[in-house]
Amino acid sequence: MWTKGQVYVLHAGQSVELDCEFYAETFNMFKNPVVWKKHQRQEMTEINIMGNILPPFLAAGRFVVAFDKKPPRYRMTLRVTGDCVITNYINLYSPKIR
Repeated sequence: MWTKGQVYVLHAGQSVELDCEFYAETFNMFKNPVVWKKHQRQEMTEINIMGNILPPFLAAGRFVVAFDKKPPRYRMTLRVTGDCVITNYINLYSPKIR
């Protein structure tokens, strides 16, 4: 499953909540983890694996992942709080759900 990339331009101190919603008969986060990736220029960095924020984002204390499941509707959100500027693409990616 791919979702469309979006561009967010924020000013320092602003927050943003990124949303990924999908529908599936069954969903196993261990088999199909939802991964947020930050693309900036030629660099791609994973922000999380499932509900775990990865370094260096974890140390910032500004990233929060939430997962809401109400089958067949699933929703993963990533909240980035204050003191940040996001001017490039943040694409959402999860391997194809089988």
